[in-house]
Amino acid sequence: MSENSLVEVVTGVDLLMEVIEEAIQSCYNSLGEELKTHNINSSQAIHNKKDAFARVEKICEFRDKVASLRPELNELMDKARRRHGRGRGTSKRRNYGKIPRGTRTSEEEFFRPILESLNEMGGAGSMTDVLDCVFKKMDSSLKDVDRKMLESNSKMPRWRNTAQFARNQMTKQGLLRGGSQRGIWEITDAGRQELVKMQERDVCAV
Repeated sequence: MSENSLVEVVTGVDLLMEVIEEAIQSCYNSLGEELKTHNINSSQAIHNKKDAFARVEKICEFRDKVASLRPELNELMDKARRRHGRGRGTSKRRNYGKIPRGTRTSEEEFFRPILESLNEMGGAGSMTDVLDCVFKKMDSSLKDVDRKMLESNSKMPRWRNTAQFARNQMTKQGLLRGGSQRGIWEITDAGRQELVKMQERDVCAV
């Protein structure tokens, strides 16, 4: 497979991941609307809640399968670039109608603000409180595209969606606890250690 073809595949995977994340958020939004029309303790509301969470879990499983393709694709890209004697960023991507990869703030750039926010909050906090704290830390560095609302949710800025995806990655890496109460983000010992390393790197860079 040529380098340009690989670039298109990687672009397609990135766009698919974004669509999947939007679908997950849409499921949660639908659940919220359904609960507004029913007594939250009614059997219908409980059934709807369980059904919605089941749908989200299925979508998350599919997202994880798609995400698992990235390391292999990155390796193929590196091999193709070495074969042609080129470095990163030399190939052009097609415009698929979504924002190009690299235009928005990456998930990895949210890692430290999330870890810092949780550390300052005593180790855990609700998603809303954590994201509010993260926004204060990143407000000056967020790009215009980060502040735009998702097409699928006119009330959800893209940066919040990216931060939630970052949280999923951090959970897989053991930086955040995966078994916390739903809606609660919690730092792990590994997450605290990683934050210390980040801070030490800043000191060494001065």
